[in-house]
Amino acid sequence: MPKMTGMYAKLYAVAQATRTPIAEGTEVSISVEADEIETTSFDSNGWKEAEPGIRSWSLDHDAFYVDGDAGQDDLYDALVTGAKIEVEFFPKNATGVKGWAGRAIVTSWEMGTPVDDAITISVSLSGDGKLNRVTKTESGSTPVV
Repeated sequence: MPKMTGMYAKLYAVAQATRTPIAEGTEVSISVEADEIETTSFDSNGWKEAEPGIRSWSLDHDAFYVDGDAGQDDLYDALVTGAKIEVEFFPKNATGVKGWAGRAIVTSWEMGTPVDDAITISVSLSGDGKLNRVTKTESGSTPVV
């Protein structure tokens, strides 16, 4: 299997079956975690035991700021209105590529305006429910079976 470079990745905001690309992304980080439920007992023979617990996910997105970009505006609007937002991320922006999709809450939106560099934004999202594996199609995505 060939290695992939990150330069072709794409993050989308999804509303009413419309996929809106989020412009000028420079980095996306997805984190998926599971709580650990302690189950060590006197019968564990001195070894710690655990069971997987509740899972969660989060996504961080960095981009160059584009005034009026619909995708960037969707992220900001979701934060200030308290709305949940559907997002899709694909490590390569091509039909047939596997990626991730889920509903999230925007928890922070930060803008940096250095005097000697481009204006950037950093957005953090916290997953609301399951993060699904999906395959990119021309018009949206389908669950990975």
